[in-house]
This record gives sequence, structure tokens and C-alpha cells, in this order.
Amino acid sequence: SKIKYHNKYIGYNSRLDEMQAAFLRVKLRSLDNINIHKRKLADSYYRNIDPKKFILPNIHNDFFDVYHIFSLMSNSRNDLREYLVKKGVKTEVHYPIPPYKQDGYKHLFEDCYPISDNIHQMELSLPISSFHTEEDIEIVAQILNDF
Repeated sequence: SKIKYHNKYIGYNSRLDEMQAAFLRVKLRSLDNINIHKRKLADSYYRNIDPKKFILPNIHNDFFDVYHIFSLMSNSRNDLREYLVKKGVKTEVHYPIPPYKQDGYKHLFEDCYPISDNIHQMELSLPISSFHTEEDIEIVAQILNDF
């Protein structure tokens, strides 16, 4: 796609050139530790975010989530995002357009999917990288709760 999140055609996301492969080869040695760290950060979000104010990701004991992203849902997503950026917290809206509305996939769907629309209007991804600390996450959670 030429515009992020706007997919005219069904395709692949493959940007792994030789240089990226070399970096990845080194980083893969730390993958288990990175995953353990990100799971700790996610646990901190679960412990500290008020579940009455936000919808948190569902935890299923049969799966091992490595939290590539940590997203929550809010009925006031755009206002929340604006509030967070004013407080110095960068967020992302991952995949804002439901697949059935993407040009490349429209031929596969005939109906409307209001639950999908709702999810894509409410989702907000919070900071969760290997560089964040549990203290960072506690601060973000407190800012969220103050919203």
C-alpha cells in the first residue's frame, strides 16, 4: 500500500533485506528474554489499569501471548489518545480499518460487521517495548486511570 493501513490489493508485508536479517539474527538470541520482559510489562498493565474504565485484552491460559502490542479499548479512544499525548505518552491506532472495508478484501465480504467496526473505532495500542520498564508502565497506567 502507498498509504499506511489502506490496502488496495491482497499482498504481503516483507521488508527483510540482508541488513535487517543481520540485525534480526543477533536480536533473536535475546528473543526469550524480550518476551519474558514484555509479559511482565503486560502484567503490570493488567494489575494497574482500572478495568471499569477500559476493556483490556482477554487472557486465555491455553495461549502464550508475547505482547507484540498491548491494546485496550475505550469508547473515548480519540479523546483518550489526545489526553495521553499531552501527558507525554505516545500511542498508536493499529489497523484502524476493518479488513472487510479494505479495497483488497471487499470482494470476499457481502455483509456489514458492526462488531468489527466497533473494535476498530475503540482500539488503542499502549507503549510496550523491550526498552520500557515496569515503572514506565505503572506511570502510563496511572495517567490512563486519571483520564
